[in-house]
Amino acid sequence: YNPFRRTSTSRLLSVYAEVIPYLNSQDLVTCSVLSKHFYQQTVQYLWKSPQFYQISHIHSELYMFNRFLSHLPNARRSTQEKIEHINLSTIQERLYDRVNPDFFRLLVLHAPNLRSLNLSSASFFHCRSLPTGAWSLSRLTDLDLSNCPNVTDDMMVTIARSCRQVAHLKLNRLFRHKGRGLAAFAAECDHLSTVELIDNTSLGDEGVVALAKFRHIHLHQLDLSGCSELTSTSLQILGKYCAHLQVLSLAGVCGLQLDDLKKLSCIRNKTTDLDLSRSALRPIDIAQWISQIELNGLVQLCIDFEVIL
Repeated sequence: YNPFRRTSTSRLLSVYAEVIPYLNSQDLVTCSVLSKHFYQQTVQYLWKSPQFYQISHIHSELYMFNRFLSHLPNARRSTQEKIEHINLSTIQERLYDRVNPDFFRLLVLHAPNLRSLNLSSASFFHCRSLPTGAWSLSRLTDLDLSNCPNVTDDMMVTIARSCRQVAHLKLNRLFRHKGRGLAAFAAECDHLSTVELIDNTSLGDEGVVALAKFRHIHLHQLDLSGCSELTSTSLQILGKYCAHLQVLSLAGVCGLQLDDLKKLSCIRNKTTDLDLSRSALRPIDIAQWISQIELNGLVQLCIDFEVIL
């Protein structure tokens, strides 16, 4: 070994390029400071999906997220365009530590290629977080607003109009959601294919009817588990228009009637996963329906134990 001779790093870099997708954020940060060659290969992965809880050994993810936001406006445009996935579901505010109130506006302005945004359980996300005037996240395809206590129908209407490419939508446990927000997503987002509405206890028929009637939507997965306010009105329209459903959950839907099941045409041909657990129907009625219907593509069926008996 000669410390005065320059060592070729081409072979090492070629190996590093193969293993870099499997490294966690902490290892990526360590590798990025080894040399400019390592930095150039590493930086795109760090910016593509920043993991704020892994970036620092001593600082909290809340601190690192706020620091990320402070640097974001000054980053080069090419760097900003690398950001594709943001997950804020584990960030929690403290008594003296708050999320930058302009966080959403900064993401809208400086993350033009954002494709996935997870705001699940983000108590710091509210109506004042949204930008004023016209704005757009034109490449956003995955949006999770589950468990956000401050999200309202009005907020969802605004978001739907500005995020028209959303295909995978999660609105689980939004207790203030009555259906107008879902109707807005159905009207504005032509590519909706997966929708989760678990435990939306205030959700009425309006949103589900809109979701079913907009014929340009080819809905493949729909989870209505625990939506106790739905009635036969929306379920029958769902059966009439949503012929492409592959995954359907009606667990705990109190308004489900036997006639509604019979009119769900998708169950016979397309549906592979069906959940009818916690149903208000009599177990014997479900058992008879299962024995009489031809389920050509069904792979997984979830029912209560009483139905089997």
